[in-house]
Amino acid sequence: MGYKVCPSCGTRNPEDDIVCKECMADLTGVEPVDEEVEEGANREPEEEIEERTVVISDTLTLLGDGFSIVVKSGDVVGRQGIGAESLRGFKTVSRRHARFYKKGDKWLVEDVGSTNGTFVNDKPVPQGSGQEIKNGDVIKLSSQVALKVKV
Repeated sequence: MGYKVCPSCGTRNPEDDIVCKECMADLTGVEPVDEEVEEGANREPEEEIEERTVVISDTLTLLGDGFSIVVKSGDVVGRQGIGAESLRGFKTVSRRHARFYKKGDKWLVEDVGSTNGTFVNDKPVPQGSGQEIKNGDVIKLSSQVALKVKV
């Protein structure tokens, strides 16, 4: 029997689970990993899981103050988009604020016409053009919401 590795926190979950038992992340698109270790593998199982997590995971986690938002490539974050339950109270965040997407192995953020702007490490992201983001970057949706990137 196999298991699913959570793309957000790396927790092993039973293969039939649809949400992570640790962080409640969506596991519906995560393929089960076989428990058997290949013969001749010299790595510790945890190291193997970390590498598989990178391969399996096509998600990005945005860590806010008391909440997190998990996005997939192409998701639009905003008060009526992904993360709406956490962003609804922030009136300076647009309904459709910023789109996150992957190009090759890099993540990018694009302002999709927000009223109050999108910023990466306090530098404005021009509307309609992607700005590369990496682990540890801080994305601001308007001046009110700061989100730390976790790849």
